[in-house]
Amino acid sequence: MNATSLPQELIDMVIRGSAADVPTLRSCSLVCRAFVPSSQACIFSVVALIPGLPTSCPRRLHDILVDSPHLGGHVRTLSVIEGIGAGRWLTDPNTSSAVLGILQHLKGVESFSFSGRPWRDLPKELRAGVCNFCKRSHLVSLSLMSLGRFDDLREFSQLVASPTLTRLTMQLVVLPAPDEGENTLTNPPKLRTCTCYLGHPTLAVITKWLVDGDVLPNLHTLSIMWNRDSDSQLQTMVNSLSSLHQLNLSVESSNSYFLFTLSLANLKRIQGVNITIATFTSLHTGVSVLIARIIESCPQTLIDFEVKINLYGRSLLEIDWEPLRNVVTVEIFPALLNFQVEAAPATDEGKENAHCLVKNIQSTFGDLHKQGILKCGMVPLVINPFAWT
Repeated sequence: MNATSLPQELIDMVIRGSAADVPTLRSCSLVCRAFVPSSQACIFSVVALIPGLPTSCPRRLHDILVDSPHLGGHVRTLSVIEGIGAGRWLTDPNTSSAVLGILQHLKGVESFSFSGRPWRDLPKELRAGVCNFCKRSHLVSLSLMSLGRFDDLREFSQLVASPTLTRLTMQLVVLPAPDEGENTLTNPPKLRTCTCYLGHPTLAVITKWLVDGDVLPNLHTLSIMWNRDSDSQLQTMVNSLSSLHQLNLSVESSNSYFLFTLSLANLKRIQGVNITIATFTSLHTGVSVLIARIIESCPQTLIDFEVKINLYGRSLLEIDWEPLRNVVTVEIFPALLNFQVEAAPATDEGKENAHCLVKNIQSTFGDLHKQGILKCGMVPLVINPFAWT
């Protein structure tokens, strides 16, 4: 039996099985005409325009889309990344015009990630093209990464204007405060998942935008950077999150965690809480009390509670985990299936400290450890890419 006599459904199934293997897909596209549509759909389903990447050439992709416009309809995931220093390319007229032309040929993108710091330095035509692309596309997921400051809130409003948008990520985005201009944010999307790693002033703007737009009651997952300055904004958001199931908190290092006052009592449907804490050599006061307060304020619906601690020094060995002993119990949280504590050591010395920390926690929560609810161990350190600097 030759390839042309195979059922098209079987051909499509075989090709989709190689969706991550681009060289194989290219070979498949040369077998016969029956292999071409599925091969092209897989090859062009994910497009990443990243400086320095051998396969990333905006001008070449633009020319391909001009010659074969139907290929633009296959793109479902698009990433456009600005370079750093000498590697910046979106400010180059040739690259900028090519990217703009590519955006005009794409009709079916569902996930879009754009990183172009600083946004205000990008060519005006490219900024307008990105805004128009977001407005007319039926985006489901949008990531705005390291864009720096927006001078005009109307541009940001256009970026998040897709009526189908349900997942929004914002990292290192700076929006002007309401009293800095007359423009206000309008038309918030009906989000289900939101990630906000933002500075305090911008988080205040976003919080008001989401609260006023009645978005928060439908939010399912929230990931956010938490520090003392953003404590009140986060509490405002939490008080409106009646349907939230998963909360991910990235806690900035603090001189005293006793000053953090967040309560999760209003999260009636919460099932999982994940906390990442960056603690340095002498900045550990109140870490266990902070964790105890958070979990103590959770409703009994809690199933999953995870804590990840970036181990930068000896200080964690001095932490008294006793405040958690009487809080994390199956009597208080009968639905609890997973209480996970992970240490991420930064050095070889940190690894030794992490071993001691793991044994200390396992000893503190002996009953949970025996029941298999406590999971405690070490993981590789990943520097938080969303840390505000």
